[in-house]
Amino acid sequence: MTAKNILGKKGSLLLFGVLLVATGCIGGGGVGAEDVREASVGSMDEVDTYAFDTTTDIEAQAGGDTEDSLSVTVFTRGTASESADRMKTSSNLVINKETVDQETYTENGTAYVRLRTGEDGESSGWLRRGNSSSTPVENHVGILEASEVGYGGEETVDNESAHVLSAGTDTEEYRDFVLGTVETPLTNAGVVTDELLDDAEVRNASLRYLVSEESDRILRVESNATVSAAVPNAEGELVMQVETETSFSSYGGEGKLQSTARHRKRRGKQRLRQFSVGLRGGEWGPGA
Repeated sequence: MTAKNILGKKGSLLLFGVLLVATGCIGGGGVGAEDVREASVGSMDEVDTYAFDTTTDIEAQAGGDTEDSLSVTVFTRGTASESADRMKTSSNLVINKETVDQETYTENGTAYVRLRTGEDGESSGWLRRGNSSSTPVENHVGILEASEVGYGGEETVDNESAHVLSAGTDTEEYRDFVLGTVETPLTNAGVVTDELLDDAEVRNASLRYLVSEESDRILRVESNATVSAAVPNAEGELVMQVETETSFSSYGGEGKLQSTARHRKRRGKQRLRQFSVGLRGGEWGPGA
């Protein structure tokens, strides 16, 4: 074999490798990232009922002073029906080692919130939050539609084989998702977020979707990001490390989600982070 033939074969192999990387097929036995994404969006578009569990950890520090720090962990369990436009969640908020229980009920775009505090579980009563712009499934379908994706191989989730997609984090949809993730816990911890998050920067982020090989539905979402926000009328900034993981299960029935474009048109381009349940400025809703 001549040197020319060897170089020719090496050149062909190199070109083939470049094509595999460009099409998102490398590392997955010919599985394409775009194919997995499109199949998942299509499958999730048909989802009606489901359950979800989310764990969120927020470590916030102001101005580099370790004394001005805040630690918040939120454990959320919920069920939702897309066709009925209803969702119920139960959350445990651990704020600097103090626990607050929160219940949320959303129907026809209106969210109601109730807090329980203290050892006796004293209730605050139901507080009407106002309009809610998206469900967890709508949230993540919108992010998947807007993001560039790469294939990250295969993993197992609760004994189910899953494709791993690494999604881009430079979209408005992802930024709104991260800010929505931190807004409610900060509000519940007594942090005024009215102007704090308006110009916040989301950086050093990573986002992974684990998608069922069998059903093409999302099994788990993992997100990590750093959020920097200038404190209004003060020097310095608030830096937050935000880590969140959501697992979806008990998929059932068939509904029909609106596409991101139709959803935004009907909602007047409301930000996805308005889904987060805030407590300020509400009205008292139905009794407990």
